Parts: sequence; structure tokens; C-alpha cells
Amino acid sequence: MLLTAAAYSIMTMAGLAGGDTGRVGESWLVSAYAVITLGELCLSPMGLSLVNKVAPARMRGLLMGGWFAATAIGNYLCGFIGGWWDDMPHSKFFAILVFASLGAALLLFLVLKHIRPTIKEAEDAHLQ
Repeated sequence: MLLTAAAYSIMTMAGLAGGDTGRVGESWLVSAYAVITLGELCLSPMGLSLVNKVAPARMRGLLMGGWFAATAIGNYLCGFIGGWWDDMPHSKFFAILVFASLGAALLLFLVLKHIRPTIKEAEDAHLQ
């Protein structure tokens, strides 16, 4: 989520640099895509592995399907949020996404201390 916030920060700066007209150099977009791709490469394989590791064996398939259902819901929400594109300056649009990503990162950080014992328990059971 921090890398997502960084990618949207790049796009916020691009919006400011282009005067919110949508006319900026392609290096802004390439840079943002590179950063968000790094975030995706960090999240997707490790997230699926974590679900596989901590899920009870009889519910593993259902919970992995839940991972992809959450992805589908996220994609739907992207379309909803994208509807705001024409209603506000582009830099403000991306700034909202920066703060939403930082909020999600904070939420994940706060939940992490409650998840760590479950991860440790799953690792110990896997080693036996």
C-alpha cells in the first residue's frame, strides 16, 4: 500500500506539473506504473501464500476464492472512483488516492499485530 501511495504521489506531482490538463510527459506514467507494479509483485504472491498458510485445510479453497473476490470488488470500486475523474482537478484526484492508500496501509499495520500470532502458529504447525 505504501508503494501504491508512492505511485499515486508521482501522478499527483504529474497533475501539478501539467497544470491539471492531462498533458505531461510519458515518463510520469511509466514511473508510476513501475512503482505500482513493484507493489503488485510484493503483494500478490505473498498474499496468496499467506492465505494458503493460515487458512484451515477444509476452507483453503474458499478463502483463496475470497482473495480473488476481493480483487473483483476492488476493480469495481476503481470504476466507481474513476467516475470522479472529470469532476475535479487531476492532482486532487490522485491526492485522494494517496491518502486512501496511506489509510489502508495504516489499517493493515494496526491489524498486523493481531495476525502475527496466527502466522507464527501456522508456521509452527507446518514445520511439524
